This record gives sequence, structure tokens and C-alpha cells, in this order.
Amino acid sequence: MDSQETFTRWAQARGVKLNGIAAHRFPGRGLGIQAVKRIEAGEEILTATTAALRTELTVPKSISKSLKNISVNGLLAADFALDVSPLHAPWRAVLPTKTDFEESMPILWDLSLQSLLPPGAFSILQKQKEKITSDFAIVSSAFPDISYSQYLYTWLLVSTRTFFFTSPRIKRKPLIRDDCLALIPLADLFNHSDVGCDVSYSPSGYSITANQDIEEGQEVYISYGNHSNDFILVEYGFILADGTNCWDQIALDELLCPLLDGEKRVVLEEEGFWGRYVLDGETVCYRTQVLLGMMCMPINKWRRALGQGFDGVDERCQREMDAVLRAVLGEYKTVVEGKIAEVDKLGVGMEGQGETLARRWWQIHKMVSDAIRRIESKN
Repeated sequence: MDSQETFTRWAQARGVKLNGIAAHRFPGRGLGIQAVKRIEAGEEILTATTAALRTELTVPKSISKSLKNISVNGLLAADFALDVSPLHAPWRAVLPTKTDFEESMPILWDLSLQSLLPPGAFSILQKQKEKITSDFAIVSSAFPDISYSQYLYTWLLVSTRTFFFTSPRIKRKPLIRDDCLALIPLADLFNHSDVGCDVSYSPSGYSITANQDIEEGQEVYISYGNHSNDFILVEYGFILADGTNCWDQIALDELLCPLLDGEKRVVLEEEGFWGRYVLDGETVCYRTQVLLGMMCMPINKWRRALGQGFDGVDERCQREMDAVLRAVLGEYKTVVEGKIAEVDKLGVGMEGQGETLARRWWQIHKMVSDAIRRIESKN
């Protein structure tokens, strides 16, 4: 009996039920979930009772009492790092290895590669590093035998595999969404699609239901959330293929924020429109329109537009706003091409790391080029 079959039986014995699906190893991509029969939309394909879950409530008191003020991700990671019992051995046998993470997770890449991440991804990575550093400081104080390398591995195991979870037994208030976590055996093998099977949670446990008809032999997906490829890359270690992530977007703050002087920045901050500017596959966000308006309008006209909506500015002003954006994106396109060239010649890390990073920059290049074409076709 192979490890995935052993794991399946182990999970089923603990309250996980499958209908028409099974764990499957996809060549070159590791474990996922495959349909073993035709599944119709609306059909329940997996259920898991709360008894099957691994949460902060299941962490032994000998661990949890020693780790005050740690994140739930950090607590569960400590539990994984200290758990060598045979109870979870079938689960451990199918988890990604450290080598798997070294290739896929940017936090484990060479610093020279990390420095070439797109701005949105780099910002997410810095926040991830801060979380891990904070959690490890607490864990290493209580359990000094746990090395940073070991803890980083288990921290990533948890962060890449958890589901949203709450319980009336959790007394911590207020509840922070990032701390509402559960690990579900077998369910953690589903890979991500921007639109996947429906996942629901109730006090009795979890249910996953097919969102469309699925043919026998097809891979079955869930959605990890409405995330850009920058977020998915840093948090999960992959990116969706071109045109397959309807939630993809790129950060524009590094391009747009330096264009404004201090006074205009203060006004935007007061009105709640400073920062968080993005471009998706169809348009720039409304916040970006507000900033462009600030650059192209007298302040009184800008304030009137803010009250009425920037989607309805006059044609002349819209052309000016488009011209500013066109110039910025044109400059950024050149920057992106330079980043791609840097990645290609860097020659460090595993081969897959550079390929993934270059692919992400090419996706950004396409989004920027498409936006330029849209602007030019309007004027």
C-alpha cells in the first residue's frame, strides 16, 4: 500500500469522507485530487467532521501554554515541529518536503532572486518574514532545540494548507481572520483555481461541493481566495498560467506615489485615497483614477469630482489623465523588460525558481502592454 492510500484510509478513519474523488500524484506537480467517476455540479465530494481537524484546540497544552502571544499559524507550526508520534505519521508521509518548498517558496530563494520579485510580491514577502520572525522568537525561547530551518519548514506547511475555522470554544477576542485556521486531512491536497469547488463550514465540520460537472480523470480544484499571482506566489509557491487568474493585478504604488508633492499627498491621505493603486486585466482601480485626477485638475474641480465620481469626468480631463497613465506605464514596461533580462542572466538558485520569476514578470509585461493599447485605442 503506497503512502497516499495509507493516508486516505487514515483520514477516513478520523471522519473524512470522499465521494467520487481520490488523492492522485500528478507528474511534475505532486499530489492533488482527481475525479474517479463523473461528478455532477452540486454533488458533495468531501465532508470532514470537526473531530478530523487539527486546530489550536488540538495542540497539546504542554505546547500551547508555553507559547503566549503567538499567531495560530505559529502555534500549529510548533505543534508540527514537535510532533514525532506515530499518530500523524500517515499525514506527514504525504506532506511537501523541504526541497519542494526550496524550489517553490520565494522566502527560501536566494536574496538576489528575492530582490527581483515584483513590488507587490516583495511587499507581501516582507510581511511574511516579519510574521515568521516574530513567531520563531516566541518558539525558540520556549523550545530552544527547534532550529529556525525546521520551524520555517513547518510554518510554511501550515500557512499553505489551512482553511478558515472558528469555534465557540475559542475564547480569544477579538477574533483575527488570519488566526482562524484549521488543517483538514485530504482536503489539504486540493490544488487552487481562481474558481473552484464550493467549501462550506458549519459547527459539524466542512463540506466541499462540486461547482460544475467534472469528468472522470479530471483534476478537482478549490479556490484559495480572490488573490493576485503575486500573492499566490509568495504565500503558496506557484502562479496560475497566463489568462487563468481573473483576480490577477499588479501594484502601481511605486510608479504613482513619487509623482505627487507633499501637499497633494496630504490631501489624498485625508480623503483616504493614498496608496493601494492597482492595475488588473481590464482597467486601473478607482483609487488610481482619483490620484490621476489630482494630478490633472485644479483642487476645487478635483473635490467636486470626488463627490460626483471620477468615472464621469469630462473628456478633456480624461485624456489628460490617460496621457499621464500612458507615460507611466510606458516607462514601467521598459523597467519590466530590464527585470526579465536580469532574471535571465542571474544564474542563481534552482532552475524552476528563475523560470517562475521570469514568467511572473512576463505576465506583468502583458498586463502593462494591454493597458497601454487600451489607452491608445481611446485617443
